[in-house]
Amino acid sequence: MRVIYLCQHFPPETGAPQIRVYEVSKELIKRGHQVEVITAFPHHPTGIIPEEYRAKFYLFEKWNEIPVHRSWIYPSPKGSFWKRLFSYFSFTFSAFYSIFKSKPTDVIICNSPPLFLGITGYIGAKIKRAKFVFNVADIWPQSAVELGILRNKLLIRLSERLEKFLYKKSWKIATATEGIKEYIINKGKDADDVFLLPNGVNTDEFVPRPKDWN
Repeated sequence: MRVIYLCQHFPPETGAPQIRVYEVSKELIKRGHQVEVITAFPHHPTGIIPEEYRAKFYLFEKWNEIPVHRSWIYPSPKGSFWKRLFSYFSFTFSAFYSIFKSKPTDVIICNSPPLFLGITGYIGAKIKRAKFVFNVADIWPQSAVELGILRNKLLIRLSERLEKFLYKKSWKIATATEGIKEYIINKGKDADDVFLLPNGVNTDEFVPRPKDWN
């Protein structure tokens, strides 16, 4: 199977989403699948793009044998909400260039959040004539509203419409928790098209050890 993994974050950045995409991509390749990652230039959490990636719009590289397409993003670590929104959209649109540079594929897996990247995933799947799989690790915009990050009522309504549209248009939806799965089903998605894909652990590296009673 040919797979494109579309995500805003990827190593050398550190963090749970980055490691998850890296490990899943590595395992898929190990099992004989063709995998390409489409991501932004590294910038998290400092908001600073490393020198070797600066002054570029696009770069293709191999990251530990994983083919990676990187494109421009406006980095915004802890700026205002509007700066972060611009950061999200900068990659949402620049990633289309990577879509065109990538090989033909059978499926595009798109990570959310950011929700807006689902636009790229959905249209990219149409361009590639591929299946669109939405991988939802956090509910957006609900989580942003509850945290007080998103307060603009018009933007909330537009985001909720986009959320509903992307759920409807996804071929399948993967969720990180049972709660997210139930939420999406309650939004009207067929339960057969929503499956749980929780965070895992590499059991080759992390194994149970005898209890230390001392």
